[in-house]
Amino acid sequence: MNIRYAVGLVIIVLCAFSQVSCGGGSDSQSASTIVDISPSGDYSLSTASAINDYGTVVGTAFNHPTDRNFIWNSRDGIKEIDVQAITKQAITRGTIVDINDDGDILISGSKEISDGFHEDSDCVINTTGNISFGPVSYIASFNNKAEVIGCDSIVDRAYRDCWISRAGTKTYYERASLEQGFNPLLINDLGDVVGYKQTGFGAEDFPYDYSLKLADTGAVVKLPPGTGNMYETMGVDAFLPGAINNSRIIAGSYNGKLALFNPASSVLTSIDNRANIDGGPALMSTPLHINDDGVVVGYLWDNYSPRLNDQDENRRAFIYHPDYGMLDINDLVGKNSGWDLLQANHVNKNWDIVGDGIHDGQWHSFLVHGKELLKASSAK
Repeated sequence: MNIRYAVGLVIIVLCAFSQVSCGGGSDSQSASTIVDISPSGDYSLSTASAINDYGTVVGTAFNHPTDRNFIWNSRDGIKEIDVQAITKQAITRGTIVDINDDGDILISGSKEISDGFHEDSDCVINTTGNISFGPVSYIASFNNKAEVIGCDSIVDRAYRDCWISRAGTKTYYERASLEQGFNPLLINDLGDVVGYKQTGFGAEDFPYDYSLKLADTGAVVKLPPGTGNMYETMGVDAFLPGAINNSRIIAGSYNGKLALFNPASSVLTSIDNRANIDGGPALMSTPLHINDDGVVVGYLWDNYSPRLNDQDENRRAFIYHPDYGMLDINDLVGKNSGWDLLQANHVNKNWDIVGDGIHDGQWHSFLVHGKELLKASSAK
């Protein structure tokens, strides 16, 4: 699940969408087909945040103040989601950022508490009703068991209460100063949690010690190479975790390159970003998701290369698998696709990938079938 920070109310509400199917039908698209899953109408950009193992996609089309959240699958197509209605006004404006296999949906948003003023809020939407996590909270991540990790308020930027919630009941980690307390970032379906302790302060230098807390044994595994820095991913010995799967493989960036850490063997494997991609020396990787087959997706970026257009931020969506290496998804779909695929946000067990790209001059959401793309590429 993607890492996000927000301050506000956190609520659990499970897939109470009688008007929306939480599963997906089979998709008969060809390997090279890019499925545009953006809503129709006027909006500045559309992003597909996540896809579950049943092929259901969630995302948001942005057009403030009337952002349009949506859910999509191949059988029913796209349907808009009324955030105010499903959260019972707990959120009056928000974006859907994640979905699990039970159809639970994570929303980051805000509630208007006075004229023109909104308080940030996070919610998990389910069928059990609203469970408040407190007036000032953020969710870092959640999993298929609807286990949620997050933190409560920061008091004078000195203290933070962080927790894991199961069935709406919080279990707190040790409450301590930011330099001492454990701050959770990622959780897998086993309940393992990746997090950090902040080890110091500075104008642009916030070093962090990352670790993995194992749910079954309670053991804590320190992530290599010791202390990392969240603001630097190149030229320093820093492993920055970005995703974890149920085999406990952690995907992250190490010196700007994609890297995989196996806590069972304590082996950190660095992947050459340029092995199969025509990029410059400053090309850097940001992994956003890893599935249980070890397929990693995310984006490559290079601030020193010419932009494809004014919106792309020099990003290119990538897919990685040990059998295929790291590949630019744009190369897999073909240069004449009509798309610039900028960012791959999520991959499910079927290797279906959702993300964002430029199509017909607009920022649209896309779906591609990664397994078919890779097979077609290797057969050439």
